[in-house]
Amino acid sequence: MIQLRTYDEGRDYPMVEKWWCRHGVPATPCECVPMLGVIASEGDKDLFAAWVSMDNSCGLCSLLWPVANPDAKPREVARSIRPTVDLLKKITRDLGYHTMMTLTHSRSLTRQFARLGFQPGESPVFATLSPT
Repeated sequence: MIQLRTYDEGRDYPMVEKWWCRHGVPATPCECVPMLGVIASEGDKDLFAAWVSMDNSCGLCSLLWPVANPDAKPREVARSIRPTVDLLKKITRDLGYHTMMTLTHSRSLTRQFARLGFQPGESPVFATLSPT
């Protein structure tokens, strides 16, 4: 059974930072990770994490930085994605957001998101960050 919990920076950031690095992608800086995040687990094994950033000028929110535990089996991760995304969609819908977009480096996550109703956009897309 998949359990969901809210992201706790002190507890969870070191873990997801390692996951990103083990997937060969740069770790998102801690100060850039949105507060609204969900960690999916099964038993005592954390499987998947994703966050949402909410635009304050329109009803668009962005599902950001999704990452899976590199030690988890693909089926475990696949089972954890839908409940994670469903919870994030419910939270943002309750806050008045009508559209969610996502960017991902992973073809397998792109396929999983398509099964959840996300429509493919331009490819490839690269996220770039710069201090203000």
